[in-house]
Amino acid sequence: MSDRSSPVPHSFQRLLSPLPTGWQPISYTIFADGTLALLSTNVDLAGEHQRVKRVLPSSPRLNPVSRLKALSSEGTAQVWTACSSGWVEAFACPLEKPYPIIDRFDDGRWLTADSGFDGGANARLFSRDGALLGRLRLGDGIQHIVTDASNRIWVGWSDQGTGGNGDWDVRGHEYPPSLDGLGCFDVNGALSSLPDWLFEAGLLIECYALNITDRSALTCFYSHVDFRLIRVVPGRPVQWWRSEFRGSSAIAVDGAHALIAGGYGEDANRLVLVTLDGPGQGEDVCAIAQWALPLRRLPAPTSQPAPVWEHPALLTGRGDMLHLVDDGVWYCWRVSDLMTPR
Repeated sequence: MSDRSSPVPHSFQRLLSPLPTGWQPISYTIFADGTLALLSTNVDLAGEHQRVKRVLPSSPRLNPVSRLKALSSEGTAQVWTACSSGWVEAFACPLEKPYPIIDRFDDGRWLTADSGFDGGANARLFSRDGALLGRLRLGDGIQHIVTDASNRIWVGWSDQGTGGNGDWDVRGHEYPPSLDGLGCFDVNGALSSLPDWLFEAGLLIECYALNITDRSALTCFYSHVDFRLIRVVPGRPVQWWRSEFRGSSAIAVDGAHALIAGGYGEDANRLVLVTLDGPGQGEDVCAIAQWALPLRRLPAPTSQPAPVWEHPALLTGRGDMLHLVDDGVWYCWRVSDLMTPR
């Protein structure tokens, strides 16, 4: 296995342009066709977060959520897509809430959702030209949201989502959809049927990583036992593997090979090439090679001896590609490229 301190050879690298004046970045995402998108706003959400953080200790009655909601109600959400010459305007809508995430369907429609904790219909469906088509509920505590080639919506929830949403009732289901940690919905918000989880895989508590390939999902989950890689294909039995790579937050897959990225503490810059051997009935993932992602190391405070890596703006997998945006640079790695010794 390669030395884990060795820099990973990148398949693609691009320096990103700054946004036009007046726009503040919120988050990055990768669409199904590999396009890098940036969600931005024209109100100072980042500044409000900092003000709340600074004032809250001395003002315990301050309601930071109310302040952020009030600011969000005045703003616009603007999506930009990256091209060789800079950023191109792609879609805009009212911001409405302070924690938006987005994706785009294959047919050009848009999906926005709020990843916070507000209850009710927290997602909106828009036409290609930005007309509001409807609202739907995808649950509080969303960690990941990804559309697939069949225009379905896959949602992975955080531990607050799997343990919350107590008022979310779906006909024919005893518990909220988020209890499973992973859900699939049609464009109208109707819950799609997924295979039952295997008891041996453990209780799924939080979806750390989610990758959609064609019509299947590959996830990295934290269970009450440890970490699991789980592959879900509607209509087929669930496959799962044990993973020693705790805290992995991104995964890219090509057949029986996958790239797993991220981790806790010192392992936050870890990138591992693994094989998913066997039929997927609880085997261990097999590591082939390991590298270091190009993250910046931050000075560690004296109370925390372990080094701290800068949290990247984006670390995610889409199909067979792993994507990293950090310090204004977009990096990509294809699974098959790293399978070939260099």
